[in-house]
Amino acid sequence: SQPKPKLGKVHLVPTGFQHRSYHDDDGVEHGYSVFIPEAYNSATRWPAIFFMHGAGERGTNNRSQLEVGLAPVVRRQAESFPAIVFFPQARLDWSKDRADLNRAVAEFARVEQEFSIDPDRVYVTGISMGGHGTWDAVHLCPGRFAAAVPICGFFDRDIEPMLKLPMWFFHGADDSVVPVHHSRDAVAALRSAGAVVRYTEYHEVDHDSWVRAYDAPELFEWMFKQRRGG
Repeated sequence: SQPKPKLGKVHLVPTGFQHRSYHDDDGVEHGYSVFIPEAYNSATRWPAIFFMHGAGERGTNNRSQLEVGLAPVVRRQAESFPAIVFFPQARLDWSKDRADLNRAVAEFARVEQEFSIDPDRVYVTGISMGGHGTWDAVHLCPGRFAAAVPICGFFDRDIEPMLKLPMWFFHGADDSVVPVHHSRDAVAALRSAGAVVRYTEYHEVDHDSWVRAYDAPELFEWMFKQRRGG
């Protein structure tokens, strides 16, 4: 639900999609984008979503990651979407063994400094390569997120950091890019270890299962109810 404004000093900022830059330790400039809700004010702590794009949106233009996945949904609901959304862009991939994910985590720390974010309501989600990145982000930052939503991803790491984290997997049964067994196997492994995991599989859907997943109101209703350690 929409966070309720609280009394206190209010710091108004431009809303909508905002573009930012980050300089790494070598002085190289990288772009990332942030969506700020129309009702944003600094007197309220807002939930935040850390979104990780797929392989097709890699690059350096700080635009492609806004064309596929979560951003189009947020754009359609810009007047009412109730969360800050962080959109980093990878040059290569989101593996925790590469620089892109580490840089994105550093960029998000900048976002947390700039905007009023509830640290107990930060959610991570991603599509395809970003679904795998969601898994790696949880490994890189254990205990950081309130929930994770990997969509049409692939998973190849230890499940231990996920066992107590609310997770909801999505995949298309006819996925021709990332076979559906990746999500099925991950969910089965988590459940056999005692984790409580949600899984939605769309019949006769290919790789773009994110379209239906992010269009489902129940996903965000569930997501925003999750709290870190709750």
